[in-house]
Amino acid sequence: MVDGTEKKPAASPEKWVEKDTHAMAIIVTLLDAKQLSHVADLESSKEIWDKLKNINSDPSQFNKQLTQSKFFNYTIKKGQSVTDAFTEIEALTRSLKDIEIIMAESTVVAKIVSALPEEYAAFKSAWYSVPDNDYTMDRLMARLKKEELTQKERKENSKESEKEPSVAFMPHQNRKGRNAETVEN
Repeated sequence: MVDGTEKKPAASPEKWVEKDTHAMAIIVTLLDAKQLSHVADLESSKEIWDKLKNINSDPSQFNKQLTQSKFFNYTIKKGQSVTDAFTEIEALTRSLKDIEIIMAESTVVAKIVSALPEEYAAFKSAWYSVPDNDYTMDRLMARLKKEELTQKERKENSKESEKEPSVAFMPHQNRKGRNAETVEN
């Protein structure tokens, strides 16, 4: 519908109009107010799609270089969830695809793994030993989610153990013997 392959028939266009209206409704509900202002006067899903595509894509050489640079220089920020970072890198990959730069899945996987922070050093080492047929985005996401949960639990357990003072180092009151403060005669 939106790509224009299905043309509006001259005779009995009701079914086409219904499908086009449905496509327009789907597109419009996903737009924010700023994007909506660009397409408010358009009359078909193809017109809306073409306008949005024109506004949001920049196939210039500068944009290609800038998007590639963002992809290759991406680093995970301190405190950022690795699953959020995974999603951001996927978005950059889609942006590259939109400007006709296709990244191999293995390249995207390698980028995500290389962007992991230092506390994932053991995970990185383990990941590099994964068999080639398991070197996929889905496998990586599943393992990263598990690792993120494990690290979160480890941090929470560490905080809990810091709150509880060790009994071995607690002072004893009324202790007798050589550590007693006063000795009775």
